[in-house]
This record gives sequence, C-alpha cells and structure tokens, in this order.
Amino acid sequence: DLKAPAVNAVKPAGEWNTYRITCRGPMIVVEVNGQKVNEANLAEWTEPNRNPDGSNNKFPRAIKDFAHRGYIGLQDHGQPNNLKFRHLRIRELD
Repeated sequence: DLKAPAVNAVKPAGEWNTYRITCRGPMIVVEVNGQKVNEANLAEWTEPNRNPDGSNNKFPRAIKDFAHRGYIGLQDHGQPNNLKFRHLRIRELD
C-alpha cells in the first residue's frame, strides 16, 4: 500500500509465481518471476499517513519507525482458496 509496482509480472491464474523480497536496512526490493517490480527506501517515509511524494497513506505511524526485525507474516487478503505457499526460504543477509 506504499508504492505501486512498476510492472505487472504475475503469471496467469493457476500458474505458480515466484517472489523474491530482499530487505537490507531500510531498502526493500521486490522481484516477481525474476523481474524487479518495486524498490523502496523505507527511511524516506518520515511522516505518519504521508508518502514521500506528499500523497496520503493508511499508516498512522511513519514507516521509518516500524520494526526492522521481528516476525514474518503471510496473508491471503480473505481469499484462502486462491492462495497457496510452497518452497518458502528465509535467509539472513550479511
């Protein structure tokens, strides 16, 4: 909800997609099926309810103040029959 993807790299319904999310400090890079779709420096979100470009967002706290360590959550947006996970890998980076 912070930044729209640059491209839609999702495969057609019924096919598996591959996601890679890399987090290094405040930098987040998201790749879908080998294509970079988003990149953000979370340190740029310095105000509650506000994106760096001045537009509004739904977060009552500045994103830069969110925890950088903790639990990883997976969500299905209320459609559990349309979403499945497999081959999850989590690796700590240097």
